[in-house]
Amino acid sequence: MNAKVLYTLGELLNKLLPFLLLPYLTRKLGVDDFSFLVVMESYIALYMLFVNFGQDSLVLKSCHRFRETFVASVFANIYKWFALSAFILLCLTLIYSGELSLNMFFVILIALLANIYLVKLVYLQSKQQVKHYLQFQFVNLFVATLCTIIVFEFVEPKVEFRLGSIVIGFLVVFSFMYIVPSTKAPRNNKKFKKTILKYQILAGFPLLIHQGSFFLKSKADKIILADYPDSIAFSNFSLASMISLMIPLICAAIYRAEVPIIYQKLKRKKKRVVNYKINVVMIIGILLAATIAYILPESFYLYIFGDGFEKVRYYLPFNILVYCFYPIYLYVHNVSIYFDLGIKIITSALVSALISVAILISIWKFTFDLRTVNISILLSSVVSIFIMYPQIKEKIKKNDS
Repeated sequence: MNAKVLYTLGELLNKLLPFLLLPYLTRKLGVDDFSFLVVMESYIALYMLFVNFGQDSLVLKSCHRFRETFVASVFANIYKWFALSAFILLCLTLIYSGELSLNMFFVILIALLANIYLVKLVYLQSKQQVKHYLQFQFVNLFVATLCTIIVFEFVEPKVEFRLGSIVIGFLVVFSFMYIVPSTKAPRNNKKFKKTILKYQILAGFPLLIHQGSFFLKSKADKIILADYPDSIAFSNFSLASMISLMIPLICAAIYRAEVPIIYQKLKRKKKRVVNYKINVVMIIGILLAATIAYILPESFYLYIFGDGFEKVRYYLPFNILVYCFYPIYLYVHNVSIYFDLGIKIITSALVSALISVAILISIWKFTFDLRTVNISILLSSVVSIFIMYPQIKEKIKKNDS
């Protein structure tokens, strides 16, 4: 089995296993506590965005385009950057709230640990260490899931215990990473290198804008609409959104295995870099998933997720359908990163963000149907493709000549 297939399977395993835990979480936590967990996970995504600053994509590109000494300096800066960002978040939380709850402490800690874990996985992928790449993902997910079930069954099903289990999963996998020397990312122990730090900021900022745009489209609504008048409708909508997130995560997992191949083709100045079959299969799969979600009766969702969640069927089909252009968007975005098209990435991300904010404000002020919230995902994907594709087409043409 080749490395590309193994990477794809590993990414799918990593992304899908947490969704298999959803029926257990909804039944154990109930409607209200599950809604609170969704809001906490949205804060984790927000804080991860602040800490990350686009550095994971930057590491992947640096490993393919620059020498090992440069990559070592990037990593030396990244770890210090992450620690400083997490400390700033801690201080801001204390200033804003006047206290630091256990839940918010776990949120900040998870944001820090998840980013360190993410850049380590990106490095393993770039070095083709397939075995360790898959092993570490399995250990992390297995430990977090096992801890959650043990605590929920023998202590009490509470949101802070779920967050604490995620922290334990990261700590255990870091201990395994430390034991295996070949998986350690290159490092130098010198202070920040200003020139490389400048590169990281300038190259990371457009990626931060892009990631911020995705956060606004997929997570920000849970924070903004947390006080939505109909709590049951919000819980069902949140669960449907979480289930539908499998679509972009699966697409991203497939593309995470595809991106190194695309970059290698670009490096070798090949004219055809996109695998059209993969995009077609993913789009057909999305349409099929939306159809199945619509056909399934309310009793099915009630049986799987428990009391109060039967209305998931009302939101899920449309939430899936809005991702139908996402595979094409991923291709355009990743090629744009390779060619350093920062302005185009920022432009498309800002336009997408404005669309998302406008829709969210409309929902919040006028309490429209929650199904319309995720229409911003569909619109923003189309806008981003329209803005970036002509530029990357020209770049690939010049790259081939």
